[in-house]
Amino acid sequence: MSVEWTEAFDSALAVIRDGLGLPAHCELIPDLHSMLVYETGQFFVTHQDSEKDDAMVGSLVVTLPSAHTGGELVIEHLGETAEYRGSKVAVSLVAFYADCRHQVLPVKTGNRITLTYNARRAAAGGGRPSRVRRRPRPGGDPGDLGRSRPR
Repeated sequence: MSVEWTEAFDSALAVIRDGLGLPAHCELIPDLHSMLVYETGQFFVTHQDSEKDDAMVGSLVVTLPSAHTGGELVIEHLGETAEYRGSKVAVSLVAFYADCRHQVLPVKTGNRITLTYNARRAAAGGGRPSRVRRRPRPGGDPGDLGRSRPR
């Protein structure tokens, strides 16, 4: 693992934590769930991720650079819908609460490649983490679901 990637990922996790409305002292830990390769014509129907444990607060999708069209990630949150496309040249990250309904639209050409992570809170002092209460952020838009790109 490259030091640059680790530092960029840690930085992105802090931005994601803030975007999800978690307190600054909260540390997010990404647990790799799967690597998904969507070929032309493939998609994922609307669904909701299951919370794997009490510490899980969300899902994190890392889309790797690839030349493809279609395959947009569509997320529903608080009655709003947001759509995210990957990039041909840069890694993109999108995080959302585990109970948000989401789907991947059909890939039209090429391959969409993603790493999915369960985003969970680290326990303070080694204890069991408390559940996070989400609160809508005034004036928040669907693009404010905790997405970021490492620099």
